[in-house]
Amino acid sequence: MVTGGEQMVCVTGAGGFIGSWLVKELLHRGYAVRAAVRDPEGRKNAHLHALERAKRRLSLQRADVLDCNSLRAAFNLCDGVFHVASPVSDDPELLPTAIEGTKNVINAAADMGIKRVVFTSSYGAAHMNPNRRSDQTLDETCWSDLEFCKQTQNWYCYAKTVAEKTATEEASKRGVQLLVVVPAVTVGEMLQPTLNASVYRVATYMRGTKSAYPNAVAAYVDVRDVARAHALVYEHPDARGRYLCIGSVLHRSEFVRLLRELFPQYPITTRAENRRPNRSTTMVTGRGEQMVCVTGAGGFIGSWLVKELLHRGYFVRGAMREPVDIKNAHLHVLDGAREGLSLCRADVLDRNSLRAAFALCDGVFHVASPVSNDPELLPAAIEGTKNVINAAADMGVKRVVFTSSYGAVHMNPNRRSDQIVDESCWSDLEFCKQTQVLSLMAQWRFSIFCEKYRRGKYSACHPVVLYVLGKIQKREMLCLKGL
Repeated sequence: MVTGGEQMVCVTGAGGFIGSWLVKELLHRGYAVRAAVRDPEGRKNAHLHALERAKRRLSLQRADVLDCNSLRAAFNLCDGVFHVASPVSDDPELLPTAIEGTKNVINAAADMGIKRVVFTSSYGAAHMNPNRRSDQTLDETCWSDLEFCKQTQNWYCYAKTVAEKTATEEASKRGVQLLVVVPAVTVGEMLQPTLNASVYRVATYMRGTKSAYPNAVAAYVDVRDVARAHALVYEHPDARGRYLCIGSVLHRSEFVRLLRELFPQYPITTRAENRRPNRSTTMVTGRGEQMVCVTGAGGFIGSWLVKELLHRGYFVRGAMREPVDIKNAHLHVLDGAREGLSLCRADVLDRNSLRAAFALCDGVFHVASPVSNDPELLPAAIEGTKNVINAAADMGVKRVVFTSSYGAVHMNPNRRSDQIVDESCWSDLEFCKQTQVLSLMAQWRFSIFCEKYRRGKYSACHPVVLYVLGKIQKREMLCLKGL
């Protein structure tokens, strides 16, 4: 039997939900672990260094599954590979990362003389088959139907099915022993700092943003059991092929009942839906799927934005310095506020308070900014907004709308008189300083920062907000095309 004391193994996707627990499990079993991640210095992987035994037995290596050379470097001198990395998404553009990336891992492992690879597949590669009989037991011989995955646009299940079959074929060609763990919906405590897909789904029930749960059953497994399963199949000399990893099969009503018992303080969904949702819908809609945070929610634009978002059906969290202040009381009387609005304390110069405000949110609208020519308020406008973007990224928020100003566009004495003011125009910083129009300078500087930063999708509006339009990713003026 393989043991950890003499072994070095590599884990791809080590910073993710399953990957992090697998690293923890392998370190506990005495392995030296090399974590293959795209950004070893990134904050999202920092939690790995805090694991027990990490200081002596864990190293992080830069690798990309689409770059065979980086994989070979990561696998150098390793005895085994655990391939966990895979996009959890229904975006068809990510198919190459899941499929070609897996093929690259198997070939790179073979190139480096590695004979044993464990691949993390998914229950989605086994159960998506409408032709399976109702009395048929789902086991390791079952595969998802690729045409059905395509018809339903379930590209994640399609990708995992093709990736697993590709891994099997490549391993057979290259003489690699391939062991496959097929986990169901994986839940449990997170080690990583941001929400992953399966825990995010649980969070939508906990915060009540799903108006109803599906009238269906699903299989679940604890993430710690998934990590142990990977280690066990790697260590057992007679292990071969696929292994389903399932803890319980529950109707969704039973699942939400358990959540209500564990977390009575949360507004957990209580109603079952009569039919399944249409998975082909791609437009961002309102309440039922989305919670968003608005900074400066009690101000002039912020208040109207909260009103508009509530009207569109979003759950709204208003972030402000004094939630109980009388100047914010008007928000509580807005239509839909009783069911859809909560207020929280946050200061744009306090990043921890922003992270708390953005927790479990799908998007952020950053409206808060001092409208003043007092130079002492420049940090609140510039550093504060930088904090918002970073805090949003820290909490896994991928879409931020920033309220800029026409003043960040038109203050330029060098613009020709016949030149049309459009989104390519910027105010001149030196001119703003000379005329002491400092609030405009702050807006200008931050907009430049965002154009360079680009960590998430960013929209600067002057001053229209465009969260629901998926095509908007840059600055847009009031005269919007097609609006």
